[in-house]
Amino acid sequence: MYVDVQVRRLNGTAEFDCLVSGGVGERTVLWSKTDANGTRRMLFINEAPFEAPPRYRSSRAHDAAGYTLNIERIDASDDAEYTCEIQQLVKASAHLTVLGIYS
Repeated sequence: MYVDVQVRRLNGTAEFDCLVSGGVGERTVLWSKTDANGTRRMLFINEAPFEAPPRYRSSRAHDAAGYTLNIERIDASDDAEYTCEIQQLVKASAHLTVLGIYS
């Protein structure tokens, strides 16, 4: 499992990869977000939004190795842990810290 930690400024962008050697094939990929209060929200199933804000996008990698989660115009609510789960294969987490929200 690979854990990615990113620190970004307000109004910036963040990108998280969920890639595996050999590709994901036809497996379902789930992106979720867990905030500081422990509230978990399902963001995407593959590229289809579930509870994702419009500023979020999930896109399949060109080589079919997985998916990428993009967050644009970062705001304070984006400070969270993001998890990618590839059906019957792997689960990995990443954390985004947003600068400027605690001042």
